[in-house]
Amino acid sequence: MLGTIIRHPIITIACLAFFNAVIIAALVLLWPKGGPGSAGEQANFGPSTRPYRHDASKTLDEAKKDLKKAEEKESQNTAKLIQLLERLGDYCLSEQEHENAQRYYQQSLKLRKKANTPENDDYAQTLTGLAECLKEQEENDEAIELLKLALKTNEKLHGPNDISVYNTLSKLGDLYESSDEEKTGEDYLRRALSIAEKRHVSEDGLLTSALNALCENLDRQEKY
Repeated sequence: MLGTIIRHPIITIACLAFFNAVIIAALVLLWPKGGPGSAGEQANFGPSTRPYRHDASKTLDEAKKDLKKAEEKESQNTAKLIQLLERLGDYCLSEQEHENAQRYYQQSLKLRKKANTPENDDYAQTLTGLAECLKEQEENDEAIELLKLALKTNEKLHGPNDISVYNTLSKLGDLYESSDEEKTGEDYLRRALSIAEKRHVSEDGLLTSALNALCENLDRQEKY
């Protein structure tokens, strides 16, 4: 049959035309919808992940707003984590779990430094709590430095005669005594007594406590 087709040119041309038509029809059916290079073919790459790239006039302002929202959300999450760590530290300290309390307080202070949080009452209390943990481990020098920071913070927040200042001065006096530095401890206890004398009318027992602490200090120094 093939020999018959070759010997008759007209039949040959007709056959070639038929085969070409079949091939074209197959290509049309199998080709992706929209043709090569069309949107249909490019859809495999997915939509753009940059929401501003097609509207340059809004890019900067909207991007800044979204960045601010993201920063605020991160700041809120950080603040919550700091509060949680400090609560855990307080709980462990109340249960005499000083090593665990120390770890939580240190994590809190590390986050505070990273987030540049304000030096507020919680910050001062965390310093005081950590100092107490270090005192229990006889790391008095580090504890003293922390209490000095707490004292500075309390004075800045509440003035020189606040009860928080009195408490921190008393702790410093006691800690210096524990470090065999009674004279330095005496200075802090006298400052605490001065605050107690100004506040004793409204706070029963404060003056007595301050006097007892100072008397014990003087007794250790044999100042009768």
